[in-house]
Amino acid sequence: MPDNAAIIGARSTEHGARSTEHEPIHVIISHDVDSLYFPKGLSKRIRNCIHVKLWLRLARFVLTGKISLPHAFSVLFDASKIKLHNIEALMEFDRAHGVKPTYFFIMDQERCIHDSLGGAYPLDDAKPFIELVRSNGFEAGVHGIVFDDFDGMKSERDTWTQLTGSAPKCIRNHFVRFDDKTFERLSSLGYDYDSTEFDKAARSLIKAPYKVGNMWEFPLNIMDVYLVSPYIKQHSYLASAEEMKAKTLRIIGELKSKGIGYLTVLFHDYGFCELSRGYRDWYKWLVNYVEESPDFDFMSYREAIAHLEQKAAASH
Repeated sequence: MPDNAAIIGARSTEHGARSTEHEPIHVIISHDVDSLYFPKGLSKRIRNCIHVKLWLRLARFVLTGKISLPHAFSVLFDASKIKLHNIEALMEFDRAHGVKPTYFFIMDQERCIHDSLGGAYPLDDAKPFIELVRSNGFEAGVHGIVFDDFDGMKSERDTWTQLTGSAPKCIRNHFVRFDDKTFERLSSLGYDYDSTEFDKAARSLIKAPYKVGNMWEFPLNIMDVYLVSPYIKQHSYLASAEEMKAKTLRIIGELKSKGIGYLTVLFHDYGFCELSRGYRDWYKWLVNYVEESPDFDFMSYREAIAHLEQKAAASH
């Protein structure tokens, strides 16, 4: 395990005391909702085939010592469920620990499937979860599919408005896709903030929030599935929480060295389960780490925007 103190810096010995030398790093967490249920048209036979394939793969991993037999059985049990989300359990955990997340929901199932992006779900399935997120005091926004066409991006915004009765104010694009005009288009569509910019090649992004027109762009510093190798990304039950912790601490160290006071984190809700034990354990560690440290606090995107604008006003 890395030396946390060496990376993060010395902490106050008094529990909960804030450093007088530095403002805490403000941790902003969000959750992309990529899937909700197995597709309604998917037959029991096909689902069984998927589970048989998983069983064979797990058997190979048990025989080669990559996972334990009890772990394999718990994965199979979790995979047997019809639902593909863990929104309720994740909200309960976040609420108990003071996390202030935004949840992003897909609005263009057809385009998502057309572009082979995985996930997606009917709007009728999304609506009650959007309402549930809001009723729990969290913000919900668009998980954008279209990034390179203004009319398509406007259509997603309009779909959200028709579904919920109010215009969306926040967005993150699925697969963090963007081009050199994406953020300008999003600003012109009236979004208050976006959190799409990410460096897939570097598997993280060390960059502070900034404004594009009237919209705040919050670069994504950490994405759960990019803390592991591409192979592990495809086999989530092999993810190592310890490896993810070490990479997280390295990224935090880089942010601190550049004087960046905000840490934006994406954790997919589907990872909050036994099937993705490594991801789940890493997320619980991260939340507890922030909660217990005098050098961090949780902020919502809304609170971060107010904080950024207050600082900008004070500097003039």
